[in-house]
Amino acid sequence: ELLQAEDINKYQSLIVPLTYFSNMTRYDISYSVSRLAQHANKPTVGPMKGVNKVLSYLLSTLDFSISGTCSPKVDTFDYYSDSDHAGDMPITTHSHAGTMLLLNNVPVYWRSKKQPKTSRSSAEAEIYALSDTLADARLLQWRMEDINIKVPDKINIKVDNNQAKVFAEN
Repeated sequence: ELLQAEDINKYQSLIVPLTYFSNMTRYDISYSVSRLAQHANKPTVGPMKGVNKVLSYLLSTLDFSISGTCSPKVDTFDYYSDSDHAGDMPITTHSHAGTMLLLNNVPVYWRSKKQPKTSRSSAEAEIYALSDTLADARLLQWRMEDINIKVPDKINIKVDNNQAKVFAEN
């Protein structure tokens, strides 16, 4: 059931700041907001309930913060990649990919987005996500080097799919 015009405007006006928060400070809502943003043009009652749940979650987690160790002797970098095969059902058959990059156990970059094409298998979806994470990790390394943070040459991305691990190793 489509929303009324004033409710569509309300939905769209809520999605914009939620997208900003999910990109800048609240990695914990990135996936939900990414999925809800897909309905911005023609929102229905279901996505509006989802927006209200995200807002309720944000109100219940006001103490959420990103913190970590400042100026350790050796900086550590951790990279994580994941996807869900055809996780965008029933809207499309596309998979959703997620990336999380940590510096000294502190999230410094994260992303959750729908993949542009339908993957034929979970391995293909994971490899696509792995490729995106590798590109993001390289960009992070270049940025860190620009501000004189020493980064290791080797990038170890943690994935949970055995076929993607074999692909990456070969």
